Parts: sequence; C-alpha cells; structure tokens
Amino acid sequence: ALPIFITAGSFGQKNAATATTQLSSLIEKAEHGDSKAQFELGGRYERGISVKQNIERAFEWYRKAADEGLPQAQFRLGSSYEYGFNGRSGFKPNAAEAIRWYRKAADQNYVQAEIKLGNIYAYGIQGSVDRKDAAEALRWFLKAADQGDNEALYELGVGYDYGAFGARDAAEAFRWYRKAAEQGSKSAASTIGLKYFEGSGGIKQDFAEAARWYGCPKPSDEILAACTQMNIAELPQGVVNLMGKMKCDSNDALSAVDLTGEGTPVYEVCCSQPAHGPCAAVLIGKI
Repeated sequence: ALPIFITAGSFGQKNAATATTQLSSLIEKAEHGDSKAQFELGGRYERGISVKQNIERAFEWYRKAADEGLPQAQFRLGSSYEYGFNGRSGFKPNAAEAIRWYRKAADQNYVQAEIKLGNIYAYGIQGSVDRKDAAEALRWFLKAADQGDNEALYELGVGYDYGAFGARDAAEAFRWYRKAAEQGSKSAASTIGLKYFEGSGGIKQDFAEAARWYGCPKPSDEILAACTQMNIAELPQGVVNLMGKMKCDSNDALSAVDLTGEGTPVYEVCCSQPAHGPCAAVLIGKI
C-alpha cells in the first residue's frame, strides 16, 4: 500500500480518502502511458507529496514521461544530466546526455529548453567551454524570442553586449534589452537604467532616463543639473550609512549632488537593485 499523510478527525479522514483515490487514479494513468501523469508522479516521488519520497522512482517516472515525448519531462532529464539528480546515488552529470534531452524538448518548441541550449552554446556547460558555438547560441535564443519570451529577448541583449555571438554590438544589445524591458523584463529595464546612469554601451549619460528605466520618480531639474557620479570611497560616512539602510550593494550605481555648493550638501543615492523591490530607491536627505 502507498503511504499517505492522514490528519486526525473525520474531515482529515475524508481528505485522506480523497487523496488516496486521486493518487490511485494518477498511478493508473501513469501505468497506462499517460505522460503527464507520469511526470506528475515523478514530481510527487521527488518531493514526497502523498507518497514517501523516493528519488530513484522519481527519476524512473520522469524518464518514462520523457520517452513518451513530454517536453517538460525531457527538459527535467536534461537538467538532471547537467547537474545531477537531487543527490541520486551514482547519478553523475553528463553533458552530452544533457544536451541530447534539452534538444528533444527544444525541437518541440519548449522555450525553456531553447533558452538553455542558447546558454550552453554561448557560454559552455558545467564549467566546460567545449560546447560553445556562437551561431547555434544565436539560433536557439532567436527561436525562443520568436515565441515572445522576454527572458530570451534579454539573453539576446546580453549576448550582443558581451560578444557571445561574435563581435560585441552595443546598438543591437540595446535594441534587444529594450524589447525585453517593454515586455516586462525587470532585469532588462535595470540594465538599460544602468547604461543611462553610467553613459555606457554607446548610450549618452542621462539621469532622467536612468530614473525612468529604474522605475524611480524623475529627479528634479536641480538634481539633474548638479548630479555627478562618485565612487563609494569618495562618499561621506553619512551617505555610506544611508546606503546601508537602503541595503545597497557597494558596487551599485551611485550619484551625489551638492545643491548649494557650500555648507551641508544634499545627496541623492540610487541603488540599481535594492532588496526591497525592483525599483531603484531614491532617497534625498541632508547628511
């Protein structure tokens, strides 16, 4: 008999009976070749949901679902061969098998697998660069992007930005970052904001645009007129303390201004990725 979790009391017993019925139905479907049921059953064994956790059986059911052609199961096997399967004894990573299963899923237009292959061919797999192929990387990222996936759009930006597809192309990188950001990618919006803040990647420095892409309120004209970039080592301790309260990383983008030119300056500090949300925090206060 399969073990299930039972809560005391009539209500708990009723729930337990329902869970048993559902599990029995799931097992029956899985044993008759239903790939979605097989994949779900694999997940239950992996996480110990309504059954005793059994990593060996989890992998067996994932494999059955993958052999039936279910792309999410094929992707799960690819991940298993890339990283190892949840501590499964004797299961060693295998780059060739990982790529083989990722490709099976990607050939069915499974977007996560397309992005994974793009990353493998762009940057290598598990510390190895043997699989790098710029043309293949671009092809798989474009396939995923054609399905409207904003992670793929962002990865295209990164690839052009850092030369994963050949020569670096700042204009093409910005074009893809913008597409991704306009489709809701917070990572892409933050990247664009940082480029405007720093004036990097062929982008003219523009603090107002930086604030807009970070999702911050537009700085005042006085702030924009006086704003300069500063290294953290140049900042007064009070500003550093303020950054600590904002939970800024020391490598985050900073700006500081002295509105008066004399006396106590007023500083504006921006975090590109604050802990309390995707919007860069803008705090203005006398230090």
